[in-house]
Amino acid sequence: MILRSSERDDGAPYTEDEAKPVWKQLLGALECFHNHQVCHRDLKPENILVVRAEGATQDDVQLKIADFGLAADLDGVPDGRMTEAYGSPEYAAPEIGGPGGYGLEVDLWSLGVISFMMLTGVLPYESDDPGTLRRKVKNVSVEAVFNQTADLWELVSMEGQEFVKSLLAKDPIQRVPARDLLIARYLDPKPAP
Repeated sequence: MILRSSERDDGAPYTEDEAKPVWKQLLGALECFHNHQVCHRDLKPENILVVRAEGATQDDVQLKIADFGLAADLDGVPDGRMTEAYGSPEYAAPEIGGPGGYGLEVDLWSLGVISFMMLTGVLPYESDDPGTLRRKVKNVSVEAVFNQTADLWELVSMEGQEFVKSLLAKDPIQRVPARDLLIARYLDPKPAP
C-alpha cells in the first residue's frame, strides 16, 4: 500500500497523534540517508510504502521509502551541491533549479509538503501549470500559505504548525535537520491518561 498523505482510511485528514509515528519513521529514514550523504530527491507519497499487518493500528505500520531512481550520492559532489532539476514539481523545494544548487535539505522540504497534506488534506502550493507552480513555491511565503488555509489548521496545535513550517522554510539553511526533529519533544507520544 502507498502512504495516503492527505487522508486516513476514513477519508479525513490525519490528526497530529496519527501523523507523528509516520513522521518519526520518515525522519529516521532521512537521517540515515543524509548521514550517508544520500539525497532521495523525489520524496512523495507514491514513493512511501506502508506495510501493515492485519489488524494493526496506525502506530503499528512500517514505512519503506521506495524509488531511488533519482537519488544522488553526494560523496565527491563539490560543496555537496547539485544543480540538476529533479523531483515531482508539487514536492520540489524552491532552491531546485536555482543558481546556487541544492543539497540534502530538499528531502526535508518534500517531507514538509507531505506533512502539510497529512494535516490539511491539500497541497501547500498548487497549480496545473508547472511554471506557475514553481513561481508560487519560490515567491509565496509559507506564512501566506498558512493564512490562506487557516481554517484547515484550526485543530492543529501551534507546535504542529511550527513543525510543518520548520520543514517548509524557504531558506534551506533554516530547515531543521532530521536528526534535530527526531529529538524534538513535539514528536514524543502523549502519555496515556
